[in-house]
Amino acid sequence: MEERETIGQVRDMLKGTDLDRVRSALDELLEEKPELAGELVSALPGLINVQVLVATRLARELDALPAQERAKRLREAIHAIDGASVGRAITEISFLLMKLHRENPDLAGELAPVTDAALAAADFGKLRAGVAALADFGTDAALGIVDPVVRDPVALANLFGMLVPLLNNLIRILARALSGVEHPKEFLASAIFNTLGEIDTKELGRAFTSTFKLINAIHEGNLVMGRDDPYLRGVFAQFAAGVLDHMDAREMIQATVALGEDAEVIFKVLIDLVLADPDLMARMLAGEALLGNTMFRTLSHLFHGLARLPDDALSKIGEEIRASLDADQIADTVNACLSVSNRLGELCPGLGDDLVEAAVGGLDREALGAAIQRAGERTLGALREDEGVRKALEPEEVGLRINRLLVRFNRSMESVDRSGSSYLTRAFAQVDKEELEKAMRNATGAVTDALLSSARGAMAVIRPVASACWRTIRFLAASLARRVLGQKETVEHSGGR
Repeated sequence: MEERETIGQVRDMLKGTDLDRVRSALDELLEEKPELAGELVSALPGLINVQVLVATRLARELDALPAQERAKRLREAIHAIDGASVGRAITEISFLLMKLHRENPDLAGELAPVTDAALAAADFGKLRAGVAALADFGTDAALGIVDPVVRDPVALANLFGMLVPLLNNLIRILARALSGVEHPKEFLASAIFNTLGEIDTKELGRAFTSTFKLINAIHEGNLVMGRDDPYLRGVFAQFAAGVLDHMDAREMIQATVALGEDAEVIFKVLIDLVLADPDLMARMLAGEALLGNTMFRTLSHLFHGLARLPDDALSKIGEEIRASLDADQIADTVNACLSVSNRLGELCPGLGDDLVEAAVGGLDREALGAAIQRAGERTLGALREDEGVRKALEPEEVGLRINRLLVRFNRSMESVDRSGSSYLTRAFAQVDKEELEKAMRNATGAVTDALLSSARGAMAVIRPVASACWRTIRFLAASLARRVLGQKETVEHSGGR
């Protein structure tokens, strides 16, 4: 009973305190006896201990109250807080912290024993739940601070100024925390997985869905407002034109070039540092290879999964691709590229030759030739060893493919013109005969010169060609004789009857 009366007296004393009278009394007292400031600082730990004790007891008492009563008491307490006094206290404390940090930056390190004892006595299970609740309260409080701060340009500028040291120190804390983590791997993995498991996936999914719906609604509204033509086109054109009208394009281009050059310097420095450490370079390349393996495994899994789909499902995918793929747009893009290429060729004669000559001229031909030779040998070796390739090169398979090509060729010629000779005649009519003759002469002359430069090379070609010609003549003569004699015998037999 006495404890309750004492608490009531403390409550009445604190509740009835006139802050203005207290402030005035403190000012007069410190003006008359400035040495009391040091004594007050010495009494600060006791004051903090008393506040902690009161806060602890208050938390217990609030926890014992019914929920409605607890909320009512807290609302009354919140509305009774003197916000102006809090703001002045934050300002004075901030100014004091600035001086303390400048005079003795390591002063906060003296709190290590206090923090160690506090952490040893803390219940981290309850602390985690409390931090989550405090984060919610803090977010709501921050939302109330945002509007008045962003309306004041001075406050906003200073707020951004605060973010830099906060971020820097947050990075320091995070780096220290991560570097000090040396627990078993399975413990760390379990902690992360438990955290992921406790994320409110339902609300997160709703947030994503709402965002996607909003994007789709805006996109559809964009088309409705523009009557199937994106309304955004005109809005953004006006917006971009307004920005460009008030922007120095030359400065923008120079800034873009400067960023590119700076990025080039940064990447070159990083490359040089990596190249200077062969072990690091090897690990990075190995990491790139592992990343490539991951990508290929993902694609392999995708295509294997597609291959296992039923025919109707795979057919539906094909129909979706056919319906979605804009083949006309692909053709239009190719046509545009060809048009630009042709115009460049007309306006800048020799441009392609110069680029190819410059590119090829810088190549190490010996290294390129060796690489092509090795690649060709490996490719041919792999093809020779492949059972499917060997089967595809069987005479019967080759003959069937040639037959299919002939059928397709004949059908295509029939679709173009009933007479293949007419088609070829019309095609060759557009060919410059003199240029064709010159090209054939140059080609055959070059081949002949190359063959005649070596007697063995010439004989290597002449012998099989002559042999093939002789076999062809013999075959034609025999075939002709059989056909003539066969017809004669038929006539004789007919006459005899």
